[in-house]
Amino acid sequence: MNIRITIAVAASFMLLSACEDLPTGTYIPQTIVEGVLYVDEPIRRIKVQISQPTTDTFRLKDGFVRDANVRIFSQGQTYELKYRDLDSTGEYYYPDTTVMVQPGQNYRLEVVTGGKTFVSETTTPGRIEWVREPRGVVQFPPIKDLVVPNDTLQISWTKASDLDEYYISVRCLDTLHYGKYLNPPREEKNMRVDVGVPVRDRFEKETSRYAYVGAIHTVAPVWIAFKWYGMQEISVYAPDVNWLNWMKLTRLFGGGTYNENLGSMYEVMPDGTQVKAFGVFGSVSAARKKILLLKPER
Repeated sequence: MNIRITIAVAASFMLLSACEDLPTGTYIPQTIVEGVLYVDEPIRRIKVQISQPTTDTFRLKDGFVRDANVRIFSQGQTYELKYRDLDSTGEYYYPDTTVMVQPGQNYRLEVVTGGKTFVSETTTPGRIEWVREPRGVVQFPPIKDLVVPNDTLQISWTKASDLDEYYISVRCLDTLHYGKYLNPPREEKNMRVDVGVPVRDRFEKETSRYAYVGAIHTVAPVWIAFKWYGMQEISVYAPDVNWLNWMKLTRLFGGGTYNENLGSMYEVMPDGTQVKAFGVFGSVSAARKKILLLKPER
């Protein structure tokens, strides 16, 4: 998820909303909570961040809140989450990794930080499984053959929930090495896919590409979906409505403008009422498959 976009949008929004009542240049930091649970995986991926003023140099790790009180409630159980720094980000997680997120179950999130309480809840989708999974090895065709219809990339999957909307990602797992995955292995560096035409992609520097799929369970991802050759992971995600709306806002159709109606986080006021806050708490079920994308034959 693109945390940088989320923080920048929140910062811009607060600058605009505060300018009527406060002196020019006054900045009020805004809390952003971004969390997603994956069915059949441990509880993790809960991020608590604070927006940064656009007048200062943006530093990703400066935005993480490391001392929040984060809990998840489900089926009469309370899960106290801990914080940890990762390579380029940070997250709250439940230390007991034997506890797995269950399908079709309600989870409620509570975050207490800076004297404020934020809440949200999600009902996880059912499991999603492959009907026709991606092939293990796929040969990228010569440029002249890109428009020729074929079923090399065709995949299909089971319905996971009544929402029946999905998104697909194609992620390169190793942008450096290519030859190490061949049989027999050899010394050869990886390279970007070149389809002979410019591709506009505001996430060009990232290794993943996403696409929305609505109410169908069989698709053939186009060749242009790949950014690199080599080892890839193709995933189909069945999200709950919270996470689907967030993906539409930040990845699939988002234009950089924050729409609070697509968020699902609430701040609990002193009188007990709840008002919209920045962020999301959602859930998703995923089917994944690793494949090797071979360079075109010469």
